[in-house]
Amino acid sequence: MTAPFPYDGIAGAATDPAEGEAANLHRQYCWIARLADEMNAEVELDLKRTMQLVFHCRTFRQWYDALQARIGQGHTQAQIGDILQGLFALKKCIWATRAAMLQDLQGIYDDAGTVSAWIEANAAQYKQGFSTNVVVNDQGDMSDTPIKTTKTTAIATRISTIRARFGARP
Repeated sequence: MTAPFPYDGIAGAATDPAEGEAANLHRQYCWIARLADEMNAEVELDLKRTMQLVFHCRTFRQWYDALQARIGQGHTQAQIGDILQGLFALKKCIWATRAAMLQDLQGIYDDAGTVSAWIEANAAQYKQGFSTNVVVNDQGDMSDTPIKTTKTTAIATRISTIRARFGARP
């Protein structure tokens, strides 16, 4: 048996743009998992992390939508599934089945929209600033001190909901 010849192993071959979109989706997936994990464990609400969570939730949805838009536009659902499954496997994120992966990614997509919209509507103080500059030594070096606020039950519930989408930390 011979090894398959790579489609991008030909001079001038264009790389499939869906691969880059899947890589960007994975990056946002990592950020959401990390931030949700850290924020879920904290007693107070860190406004910088809140800002980051909103940003990465929106960006996850953007890349997810970009991949979904490719279906029927030169890609099939199976091809997009292949790209996602291959990229996530390369990054050691492996599901038992492709259907389970797609279902989880859809769930994260839904929760990312819910949490970012809820924060915008109910905790928009994160936009007012998320750190204060403080002098840390005699040379005048500055450091950012995070601004933290009370974590309400409502926002804690939304953060723990999105955190529950991910398994235990390795």
